[in-house]
Parts: sequence; C-alpha cells; structure tokens
Amino acid sequence: GSDSLETRRKGFRELLAALEQVRAAGNSGEILLLTFGGGGQLAPASLPFRCLHLGPLRTPGEVALAYNAASCLVLPSLEDNLPNVALEALACGLPVAAFATGGIVDMVDAAVGRLAPTGDTAALAAAVAQLHGLPAPEMQQMRLRCRQTALARFTLLHQGRAYKTLYEDVLRARGQQV
Repeated sequence: GSDSLETRRKGFRELLAALEQVRAAGNSGEILLLTFGGGGQLAPASLPFRCLHLGPLRTPGEVALAYNAASCLVLPSLEDNLPNVALEALACGLPVAAFATGGIVDMVDAAVGRLAPTGDTAALAAAVAQLHGLPAPEMQQMRLRCRQTALARFTLLHQGRAYKTLYEDVLRARGQQV
C-alpha cells in the first residue's frame, strides 16, 4: 500500500528487486502481488509476478478484506516510523516481511514476521520466501500471534497508557509532582 510509488523512502525499487530474486530462486509459483492505494497501478509486464491493484481502499472493511486475501505483507520501507500498514496487517493477523528500520523493529519479530537488514533485497526476498513457504499449521499459528500482538501492544488504550506513563516519568525526572 502506498500513496506514491516515487517516494524513495517507501522502497519500491527494493521491492521489485526482492520480488525478482524470489522469482529467480523459483519461489514464485503461486505468488500474486496485491497492491492498494493511490500510488498508481503497476505495469504487470515489468513485474516477476501476477499483480492486482485494488486502488484506494475507502473503508476499514475493504482494508481488512485486502489484508486477509494475502499470505504476508511485504514492507520494503527504507525509513519509516510506526507505519500504519504494518499495524493494520498485524491487526488482521497478517505476518510481515520488512526491512529492519525505524519503528518497524518495534512491531515485527520472529513471532509475527521476518526482518531483513535495511536495503538488503536478498534478505527481504528470503523473508518473503520463508513466510510464503510456511506449512499451513505454522502459518495459522503465526497469524494468530499477529492478531494477539496487535491487541496486546498497539490498541489505542495501550498507546494512551504508554503516553501517560511517559509523561509521569518525565514529570518525576523533573522533580514535579504527578
């Protein structure tokens, strides 16, 4: 999902390179690249996989359907904070293959996905192939852990409590009464 394929930090070139490596390794058999957003439709002839672009998704239900149609989210961001696309994927029970950059490392661990060194397209390709190749029972367990992680760590209530604790800690450090 992207609002622009030209935004360098989103890693579109790295995504294409990683997908080409997955194809070259013979792991592309049943892969369909599902994209969404206003970033423009990808030219299928330029891709190593079949591609379906859904365009902008307007409702939470549409977003959930898109994530649930996938076997993993590939997040090639070269820099990002705490990307909504990763949070949404986890909330929908979708494992994430991503570069280990910014806040992504706070969201994704081996229980809910795979991380690759930032910019290492071979490692990202391997992460995608690993997730895509998980046996159904293992994938089902990972999907469950994704949902549990989102509910345990990233709900609005959890975030609100974390901010409250942070503010209280700052006030205490300044010697102010909480």
